[in-house]
Amino acid sequence: MAHALKTHWMNVLGYAGLIPFLGLALLTGIYSGTETA
Repeated sequence: MAHALKTHWMNVLGYAGLIPFLGLALLTGIYSGTETA
């Protein structure tokens, strides 16, 4: 039980770390796209 819970929280923390990174990558892509246009 404890192992499954630990895995769950590692997944949650992993997604929490990925979301801002993806948002930043998206913003960077939009910014560079408008900059080159």
